[in-house]
Amino acid sequence: ILLLTFTIILFTAVTVGLSIFYQYTANNLKNLILTIKNIEKEVLQLENTEQDLMLNFNKVSVFFVSDNTRFENNFRTSLKNIETKVDLLSGLNIIQNNIKASEQISSFQEDLKYYAENFNELVLACREKGFNSKGLAGDWQNLSTQLINKFSLFKEESVYANILKLKSIEKDYLLSKDPKLINELSYLSNDIQNSLLLSEDTDSVLIIDISNDLDKYLETANQLLSIDKRVGISSKTGLISNLSNAQLRLNDSISGLSLILEKRINSKQTWLFMVLLSIILILLAGLVFILQNIFRISIFHPLAEISKYLSLLVRGKLPDDKIELNINNEFYSLSESINVLADSCKVKMKYAHDLNEGLMDTKIDILSEDDLLGKELIQLHKNIQKSVEEQKKYNEDNTRRRYINEGLAKFAEILR
Repeated sequence: ILLLTFTIILFTAVTVGLSIFYQYTANNLKNLILTIKNIEKEVLQLENTEQDLMLNFNKVSVFFVSDNTRFENNFRTSLKNIETKVDLLSGLNIIQNNIKASEQISSFQEDLKYYAENFNELVLACREKGFNSKGLAGDWQNLSTQLINKFSLFKEESVYANILKLKSIEKDYLLSKDPKLINELSYLSNDIQNSLLLSEDTDSVLIIDISNDLDKYLETANQLLSIDKRVGISSKTGLISNLSNAQLRLNDSISGLSLILEKRINSKQTWLFMVLLSIILILLAGLVFILQNIFRISIFHPLAEISKYLSLLVRGKLPDDKIELNINNEFYSLSESINVLADSCKVKMKYAHDLNEGLMDTKIDILSEDDLLGKELIQLHKNIQKSVEEQKKYNEDNTRRRYINEGLAKFAEILR
C-alpha cells in the first residue's frame, strides 16, 4: 500500500509538473502574440497621428513655434513603444532561430525607420508651409492683401477685379492644392502687369513696385506648390504616398510575422502537447506496470500459492513442502498459519497412525487450549488405552475361568 501510494503521488506530481510547464510555455507564447497585437495597435496609432497632423495642424498655432506638439509627442511615444517591443521580439530565441521571422523583423525595422523619416519631413513641410499668418502661406496671403491695398488706388475697375480674382484663386488653391490654379495665377498676373503697362495714369515707380510684388507673389505660390508636391497633391504622390506605402509595408511585415509566429506557436504547442501526452502515457503505462507487479507479487502470486496448497489440504493430502513467500504482509502471516496448521495435521496424522499400529507410548502436544482435534485425539488415546487394559483384564479373567473349569472337569473325570 505504501509503495502504491508513493507511485500514485509520484505520477500525480510529474503530471502536474508537466502540465504547469506546458501552461507556462503556452502563456509565454500567448504573451508573444499579445505583444505583436500591441505593435499592430501602435502602428495604427502612427497612422492616426499622421492623419491628425494633416487634418488639424493648421488649427494648432503652437505647431508653428514649437516641436513639442501633440502630433510629434504622440508620434514619438508610439514610435518608442514600437521600437521597444520590436527589440524585445528580435532578442527572443523563437525569432532568432527562424530565418523568415528574422527577415520580417529586419524589414519591419527598416520600414519603421523610413516611416519615421517621412513623418518628420512631413512635419517640417507642414511647418514650412504654414497657414493663415504662419509660414509661406501666411506670407503669400499677406502679399495678396498688400497687392489689393495698392490696386485699390487704381481707377480702372478691370485691374482691381483681376486682383480680387487673384485673391479668390488663392483661396481655392489653399483648399484644393490644384496645380492648375497656380498656372491661372501666372496667367492672371501677366494680364495684370500688361494692364498696368497700358494704363496712362499709373506711376512708373508704382508699376515697378507692383510688378515686383507680383513676381514675389508668384514665386511664393510656386514655393507653396513645391511644398505641396513634396507633401503630396494626392494620396498617391509625395510624402503622403511614402507614408501610406510604408504603412502598408509595416502592416504586411507585422502580419507576416504574426502569421509565422502563430504557425510556430501552434507547432510548438502541438509539440508540447504531444510530448506531455507521451510522457503522461509513458508514466501511466509505468504506473500500470508497477501496479501489476505490485499486485502480482503482493497479492496474486501469494493467493495462487496459498490456493494451491489449500486445495491439497482440502483433498486430504499433506504436502511435504511448506508455503514459502518472499513478502512481508498479511499473506505471509496467512501462509505461516497454514504451514503451522499443515504441520499440526502431519503430527496428528502420525499420532493417529501410531495409535492404529498399537503404539500406545506415543505422545502428542496440543497447539492450544482451543485445539479440539488434539484434545479429542488425546482422549481417544486414553480410551484406547482403557479399552486395552479392560480387554487384558477380561482376557485374564477368561483364562482364569477356563483354567478352573478345565481343572474341575479333569477332577470330576478322575473322581468318576
